[in-house]
Amino acid sequence: NIFLNRNTRLTYRENFGRHGRNVTLSGEAFFEIARDETNPFTVDAGKASVKVLGTSFNVITNNRDSAVEVFVKTGQVMVSGDENKNNLILDPGYIGKISPERSEKSVNTDPNYLSWNTGLLVYDGQTLDVVFRDLKKVHNMDIVADNPDILTNTWTSPIDNQPQETIIRLICASFNLSYTKDGNVYHLAEK
Repeated sequence: NIFLNRNTRLTYRENFGRHGRNVTLSGEAFFEIARDETNPFTVDAGKASVKVLGTSFNVITNNRDSAVEVFVKTGQVMVSGDENKNNLILDPGYIGKISPERSEKSVNTDPNYLSWNTGLLVYDGQTLDVVFRDLKKVHNMDIVADNPDILTNTWTSPIDNQPQETIIRLICASFNLSYTKDGNVYHLAEK
């Protein structure tokens, strides 16, 4: 199973599976790959290559810093830079970033990393500027606070696939705010 984020392109050859399991990705996608030790699954991510035998993982090819980013949910993944330089082996819970200049891996500390795919956002006292950034990524919501002090309010509640209007009304009711909608942009103001 492969889940594509908005504005993502996945291509593969007509003989996929018969002569390798190779795909090319531009954008962001989450993969759930069946194990097949004789036929590895490979993602050409532009500046890096991701090779797995069977696992679930997320790949981003369009980061601002031009690094290819891979998060492993289950299994193990090998990420290789151009010309197989800067190899990283990633275990569950790790994020690896590879660019032509460097490679690095770290433990994922963002509980909402895969929210674009699951639709579930979880918060425990994060500021509204963090919540609004996540809502932009997950629900394509542009939210602007007329007063920057609004962004310092903290949110402690899950947002689970609710419609945009419901989400904005919950936020407004929680902080005594009002909103107007201009095209696709929500403007928040204090009442």
